[in-house]
Amino acid sequence: MTGVTASPFEVQASMLFSTQRCKGGEGFSGFVNNERIPLSTSARRIYGKSTCCADLLFDVPNGASPLIVECQGKVVHDDYDSAISDSDRTTALQQMGFTVMPLTYRQISDRANFDTVRRMVARQIGVAYRSKNSKEIRCEIDLRRNIFIDWTTLGR
Repeated sequence: MTGVTASPFEVQASMLFSTQRCKGGEGFSGFVNNERIPLSTSARRIYGKSTCCADLLFDVPNGASPLIVECQGKVVHDDYDSAISDSDRTTALQQMGFTVMPLTYRQISDRANFDTVRRMVARQIGVAYRSKNSKEIRCEIDLRRNIFIDWTTLGR
């Protein structure tokens, strides 16, 4: 892991993105979890807070906009007030030059959906994506079997 996370969903996304390809992940490096971002004056006006935390903040080379992947879990983001707050937060961060990509559990838990997501992230962080070979696919299936479990049963 690349820092403290706030939910199992963030851990799962982080593991899929950061684990080496030979172990089933994407091998994307250069991101941190829950990075505190001080907001500019205009961003504070939009969002109403002085800081926020990025679930996964990718450092993007060549002066491109840093990528923030926001894990939109149902527990935290499932009501009207949360939707409005998320929208204000996204606008504030975009105003400051960040690219914000909302990510749902369905987008990472379904392998076909995640294929689209991983290619989008690769493009945003300036990495040429290459399809996985048969060994890497088997490792990914194994990684997914190990991380998409009922986390309430761990340690029992």
